[in-house]
Amino acid sequence: MRFRSVSLIMMYLFLIQLVLPASVCAGIADQTNSLKELFKIPAQARLERTTEEGFVFVSWSLQQGTGEAPVGGQAAFDETTGEFLYYVEEYNAPRLAVEMKQADCQKHLETIIARMLPAKQAKVKLNGAIEKFVLDDGTYYSFYFQRQEGQIPVQDNGLYFTFNASTGRVASFQSEWYAGKLPDAAGLLSAAAANSAFAENISVQLEWTKIASGLDDLKFNLRPVYRIADFFAVDARSGELVQLFPSEVIPYQFNPKSIPGNYGAVTTAATIAAAAAESAGRQGAGIPAGYKLDGSYPNWSWGEQGRTTDFVFVDTNYEVEIHVTVDMVSGRILNINKFINSEETSPRFNYSSAKDKALEFCKTAAPREFADLKLVEQDSSNDYPGYRFIRYIYGIPFTGNGVQVEVNEYTGDISRYYFTWERNLNIPSLTGIMEPAQARTVIAQNNQMDLVYSVQQNFDDKTDSFIETVRLVYIPRTSAEEFFDAVTGAKIEKGKVPAGIKGHWSETSFRNLAEMGIVNSNTAIDPNRPITRGEFTRMLVLATYLIPTSVQKSTFSDVGLSNPLIGYIEQAYANGIIKGSGGKFNPDKSITRQEAAVILVKALKSEGRIDPDIQAGETAFKDKKYIASWAAQDVKMAAYLGYIKGFNGYFKPLNSITWAEAAALMNAYINN
Repeated sequence: MRFRSVSLIMMYLFLIQLVLPASVCAGIADQTNSLKELFKIPAQARLERTTEEGFVFVSWSLQQGTGEAPVGGQAAFDETTGEFLYYVEEYNAPRLAVEMKQADCQKHLETIIARMLPAKQAKVKLNGAIEKFVLDDGTYYSFYFQRQEGQIPVQDNGLYFTFNASTGRVASFQSEWYAGKLPDAAGLLSAAAANSAFAENISVQLEWTKIASGLDDLKFNLRPVYRIADFFAVDARSGELVQLFPSEVIPYQFNPKSIPGNYGAVTTAATIAAAAAESAGRQGAGIPAGYKLDGSYPNWSWGEQGRTTDFVFVDTNYEVEIHVTVDMVSGRILNINKFINSEETSPRFNYSSAKDKALEFCKTAAPREFADLKLVEQDSSNDYPGYRFIRYIYGIPFTGNGVQVEVNEYTGDISRYYFTWERNLNIPSLTGIMEPAQARTVIAQNNQMDLVYSVQQNFDDKTDSFIETVRLVYIPRTSAEEFFDAVTGAKIEKGKVPAGIKGHWSETSFRNLAEMGIVNSNTAIDPNRPITRGEFTRMLVLATYLIPTSVQKSTFSDVGLSNPLIGYIEQAYANGIIKGSGGKFNPDKSITRQEAAVILVKALKSEGRIDPDIQAGETAFKDKKYIASWAAQDVKMAAYLGYIKGFNGYFKPLNSITWAEAAALMNAYINN
């Protein structure tokens, strides 16, 4: 029976070959010859052909000199159809006498498509967004030939090339092509009808944005806008559709100037003595008796040198270090950062009780501004419960200004305080501002809808597998993250999120992870709870596309065979991502920031995503002396690669990370 099945399969493959285009039936041999010619493989290069899991790999290598590592490249073909799927090379080729123009690069790639991908040639169209970037070994262009079906683009489908114009060579190629049947383009809404559906679902937020009136005087004109997306808004007066750009918020500079009242004229004042500023810092930050001054430094980040001072207080055992920034004019507290170098047990303050602490401190630290502040959701970048107070001007939020307070959930102390309040603002009146309904109409009038095939991968918790679905959707250009069904006009939710996540700052991160099956969308998650070592390991194993292994014997004495995370922990151990200590892994213990950095870097190395020649320099973290010696190098590497940035100059290596922070880190790991 087994031989009969094999014979049927071979007959089936033979029949497939009969109906394929002649250029494909020519087989891998012809494709290899085209590869050698069009990808300019050196004649003296050594070629090797291997077959694995339905793919044929054609590799070439070239020894450049004695003692030097060989260079080369690799291409992948479908074993059955001979279709060209992938190419990458690492070859420091000689530069051309004259660098190729972009149009000539494009022409060469079109020749490759015609020769090696003839079945796809008529179904792709060059996407206009051609990226140019310059590296040490030449000028590169990125080309994306997007798949079109009946003049309708297929999202994230097509042929991707990177071309080195300085050497005239293809650096990489990849074909992304959905193999399933696309839905029929029948019974679709018109773009106008889809735009009407979009207009009905628009959520607008009236807020202030700022525009510099001059770089010399650093004065800003506030502009009321209705924001509809991260970088798009409508002017609340003129109805003009404007594109917003992130702008650095300039802190309220107390350099000998202060603003009486909330929006008064600027006056000058003399600075106070250092001893008086230190006393104000101790009192305002609640420094316990017995803490000594470990240093004081002029703080450049708050304005001119000497106008603000950063005081560092430590306890007798150097287990607690508190940095306090003091305004040297008024003696007010501008910034607090508290670092605890000790093992923490279990939280005693929940969100509500910690919020009361934050409100109480905010009233004391910013009494003049408190009336213009409004508490919003939990802060997005904290280790403890954090609270963000937004500045309101005439009842409209100015999101770049306000106060951020972080409360230590173990002790109830204020562990971080940050005050941002801009001066020199030209604040217009509110006359002539349109209503939200008018803003939505203006947005719809200025919007265009793009009809595309959207290919989405969603993880099915029941079958524990990914399911690909394709829909015809309209995407508004002013809000590219939203999708509307091209037949019904209904807004499409981009994946489910676990209960407890909706509305949290980490919702997008969790939504992405739920789509990939890294978090279970049917299980409630508290995003502010510290994540355990076992839970973090599971997320990272799935983010590296590893499959939990079947286990007969546990490597760690504290991870039993009945533990639902054992398969992930063993897979991480087998790939060198975790090691444990003393035969234990401590899966139920909260993972610290330095432990997370170490595991993350080991995962990157296991995937070959870190160049072994990269040397990460020293970090600028103010608390780097508290980073354990076994974690120091990996923390440096994680910071160098941009995965960790710390907060306000501190890394806080022994603090736990929350589920929300872990979700953000996993998104960075997957997307970087």
